[in-house]
Amino acid sequence: MVAPADCPSQAVYISYFNDAIAVLQTAAALERTAMELGIDSAAENIDYLEVRWAPRLHLRNGLTVPEVIDAVLAGLAAAPLRAVAIVCAMRQHTVEDNVALAREAGRFAGRGLVGFDLAGDEVRYPAPPQRPAFEAARAASLRLTCHAGEAGEPSHVEDALLTESSGLAIPASWNACVPREWCSTSAQPRTGSARRCPPSRLIRYRSSCARG
Repeated sequence: MVAPADCPSQAVYISYFNDAIAVLQTAAALERTAMELGIDSAAENIDYLEVRWAPRLHLRNGLTVPEVIDAVLAGLAAAPLRAVAIVCAMRQHTVEDNVALAREAGRFAGRGLVGFDLAGDEVRYPAPPQRPAFEAARAASLRLTCHAGEAGEPSHVEDALLTESSGLAIPASWNACVPREWCSTSAQPRTGSARRCPPSRLIRYRSSCARG
């Protein structure tokens, strides 16, 4: 899976996952892919791996969400390193579907599944309406994280923190150039945190709000 260096938007970049998702619609394919990811990572001297994926994208051929999660966890458990999973809800999915996902994922808490994430097109689908899904995930004893700051306005990071502010990690990217005064007044009173890794996303896509 290779996206061009000049993707015009986050939404276009995400579309390059479609081919990979299409062949990951059986339990056997999911388990094998998860195991091979762990094997390849171990070969690169990685000894701890967190895998994020969206279970609801693997239901086309009749799998259920629990079956998808179980297959991925089985594959990770067979890998030669410590590997855990973080379930991603997608912003374009309904709140009801994501609440149900959080509750199903909670059944696997402590069995290799450690967190609940929100990912997807943040320009068209803001985070605040998904607050009930975060609340359901917290009630299910899952750690919370939310992709934000990868497209559109830097205020998307603040939106994510306001959506579920307690203990939320934000894997923010190059676009999340928030003012210093915002960091001191908006982020610090909460217990959330923002992690930034510009090199990993520097050539992902162009954005009109990218800061130089």
